[in-house]
Amino acid sequence: MGAFEQVKSVMFDLDNTLIVRRLSLEKLSYYVTRFFFPTQEEKHEQIRKQFCACFISGYDRRAECFEQFKRMSGMDPAIDYKRFVEMWTFYYPFCTVRDPGAEVALQLRQRGYAVSILTNGQSVFQNAKIDVAGFREWFSPIVISEEIGFEKPDVRAFQIACGMTGFRPEQTAYIGDYGANDIVGARNAGMLPIWYSAYMTWDEAIPRAAVEIDSLWKLLDLFPVIEAGQ
Repeated sequence: MGAFEQVKSVMFDLDNTLIVRRLSLEKLSYYVTRFFFPTQEEKHEQIRKQFCACFISGYDRRAECFEQFKRMSGMDPAIDYKRFVEMWTFYYPFCTVRDPGAEVALQLRQRGYAVSILTNGQSVFQNAKIDVAGFREWFSPIVISEEIGFEKPDVRAFQIACGMTGFRPEQTAYIGDYGANDIVGARNAGMLPIWYSAYMTWDEAIPRAAVEIDSLWKLLDLFPVIEAGQ
C-alpha cells in the first residue's frame, strides 16, 4: 500500500499555509502608519513597504525586527517596543487573510478525511486568527503549541496532535511551509510531510520533502475519495 493510500487524516500548519502572512502584514501596516506616523502621510506608502519587509519572515525575533524597522522608518525614538507589541497583538488577528486554497479543507472533509491544525504560537493570538479566518468549524482538533507544552519541530507536538485526531502518524499527512519545523518535525514523527512552497524558500541544508505543492488545491490530486469500508 502506498503512502498516500494509508492517509486518513490531513493536518495543516496555520501561518503561511492556511493564512497568508504577507497579506496580513499589508493590512496591519495601515494601522502602523495611522498610529505611529500620523503626520507623515506623504511617506506612508514607503513606511508600509518597510514594515512588511522587516517582519515578513515570522521566524526572526520580533524585537530585532522592530529595531530594524524603527531605524529604517525614522520612527519617533519615544515609541518603545512594548507599545508597538500592544498594537500588534490587538490588531494583527483582525488583519488575518486566508490562503486562496484554504477551502480545500472542506473538500477533503467531503472526501472522508479528518482535517486538523497544528500550529506553534500563543493560544490567545492563534485562536484569534483562527476565529477571524473562520476556521473554527472547519478543523478538529485545533492544536496550539502553548496549550500542549511542545512546539514544532519537537516530535511530541506532532504525536500529541495525532493522538487527538485518533489517527496514527503513518495515517496522517502534514502540510506546512517551513522546512525546519513542519517538514523535518512531521517526518521525524512518522507522518507524511508535504511542503507548501507558495511563501517560503527551501533551506537546501535540509533534505527536501518527498512531496511539494505550490497550491493547496493540488491536495485534491493527491487524496482521492475514501471509499466506504476503507
